[in-house]
Amino acid sequence: MVFTLIGFLLILPGGSQFSRLITARLSNEIFNKDNESFPQFEQLLENEYSINLPAEYRYKGKTLQSWINNINPFRGVLVSGSPGFGKTFFIFRHVITQHIEKGFSMC
Repeated sequence: MVFTLIGFLLILPGGSQFSRLITARLSNEIFNKDNESFPQFEQLLENEYSINLPAEYRYKGKTLQSWINNINPFRGVLVSGSPGFGKTFFIFRHVITQHIEKGFSMC
C-alpha cells in the first residue's frame, strides 16, 4: 500500500508536467514560449487632441517600441497606481507637454 501510494503521488506531478509540455507544443497561441507578451499596436495615431504615450514591450526576445494612443481624451482618463508608481512622470508629464504643443488648454 505504501509503495502504491508513493508511486501514485509521484505520477501526479509527472503527468501534470507532461500535459503542459504537450499543450505548449501543440498550441498556436500568440503568447511566446516565455509568456513575455503578445504583439502590441505599434502605430502612432494622432489628431488635434490625442494623447500618445511611448511604450516598449518584449516579444520573442526583442524589445520593441509601441504607442499607447488615447484618441479622445474627453471620454475620460483614469490613472491609478500606488504612490511612487510613476504616474506623474510617465502619464501626466506627457499629457501636459503634448497638449501645450498642440495649443490645447486643459484642466
